[in-house]
Amino acid sequence: MYEELPEVDEIINNHLVVIFSKPNCYYCDLAAVLLTEKNVPFIKFNIGDYLNDENFDNFYDNLIKKTGQKTFPMIFMKQKFIGGYSELKELCDSVDTSESD
Repeated sequence: MYEELPEVDEIINNHLVVIFSKPNCYYCDLAAVLLTEKNVPFIKFNIGDYLNDENFDNFYDNLIKKTGQKTFPMIFMKQKFIGGYSELKELCDSVDTSESD
């Protein structure tokens, strides 16, 4: 965990795969399990850890602007927003299918 709330872009640019999550989010946990099963290194950034940070509202607003969504998880791969759990699952399934051909 970061000592203080970093910028959204700092998190995205410093990691290959990022799951932005919130506390008690079933689909956030499923995304983490799926990536673990696929041996994909990632970080799970729980925004709930920073609710009391003075910059939280600005951080959350920037995340929404960058993704166009308010639901979690918000998943980035190689600095590109791919969507939530459903999109991640679809991507993983398509990779599995193409590898078996």
